[in-house]
Amino acid sequence: MPADKAGNNIIFACKYYYIHTLMEELGSNSGSSSSSTYENQDVTADEIIRTHTTILENVFHVTLQQKDKHLPQLYWIPKLHKTPYKARFIAGSSSCTTTKRIYKLITECLKLVKSHCTSHCKTFLERTGFNCMWIINNSMDVIRWRKSNFRLIMRLLGIFLHFIQAFHMPNLNINWVSTP
Repeated sequence: MPADKAGNNIIFACKYYYIHTLMEELGSNSGSSSSSTYENQDVTADEIIRTHTTILENVFHVTLQQKDKHLPQLYWIPKLHKTPYKARFIAGSSSCTTTKRIYKLITECLKLVKSHCTSHCKTFLERTGFNCMWIINNSMDVIRWRKSNFRLIMRLLGIFLHFIQAFHMPNLNINWVSTP
């Protein structure tokens, strides 16, 4: 299995330990369910899928294809950056699931909201010179902004460190900071 935050590393775990960790997360190892996240259900997977399918068709007018009629699986990957090691639990599936179509609809709705906000903020920026849009698409947006505003960042860092030195830590040596 892959390791959390180290995708190129492969971890080997014995089957018993893997299943034991899942059962502990679900609260199935003890006599009573100690987990407040999961509850035992008396319905089958087919009944859950039928219920989801009916609700999606009747309420959201979404018809599921047969390949989408699956429930996600629970699995875990180790967090090797934690001491002691811990588990990151993930519920997912590549052909998931009865809710996949509704997630796509929600994503499209959120994209429309973002598009509207971006347009509004662009107009606000043109009229006032103030950028109130703080949504980034990827890390390249941050890198470009950092490069174009390096002098401003260094000036703000210098002001911040002078403030810290003056009011909180008078013995702090900040001579390495230059404020252009």
